[in-house]
Amino acid sequence: MAEACPKRSKARGCGRLIGVSHYAIRHTMSTPYLVEEFYSRIWNQGNVSAASEILTNDFEFRGSLGSELRGVDAFKRYVESVRISLAGYRCEILDCVAEGGHAFAKMRFSGCHVGTFRGFVPTNKQVFWMGAALFDFANGQIKRLWVLAISPACAARTKCALNINAIATA
Repeated sequence: MAEACPKRSKARGCGRLIGVSHYAIRHTMSTPYLVEEFYSRIWNQGNVSAASEILTNDFEFRGSLGSELRGVDAFKRYVESVRISLAGYRCEILDCVAEGGHAFAKMRFSGCHVGTFRGFVPTNKQVFWMGAALFDFANGQIKRLWVLAISPACAARTKCALNINAIATA
């Protein structure tokens, strides 16, 4: 029987982890603020129109599932495709360090598998995987993001410590 897809808690912001007050983060365009806004608005809320505000026009993206994209419009389409396959898709910031024009975040990605995802038919089960994201910033926006994670398909073959039993039934 399929396990119900629980709701996830709100992602923690980078700034609280590096000694910047929550108030300061909410009221400035600091690097940690951009990381939190990127995951909260674009991924967790599905507000792809926020991408034009948060990302540079020539944004470069290498995602946790291996997709490599260039440009805001290509990224918006990618976000929408993931959110269609994984209902309630969440990106949780577990830890984050920022310095200069860069930030590095430890991440947890999750959702309820309701549509074909990375070649796997829907299971209606909760899935998740861990990742790490490296951000580069330019002129108050995110210019480049490189995310490393163990993909669900890889984990299915290698039995990695990834809770993807819902996907890895093949």
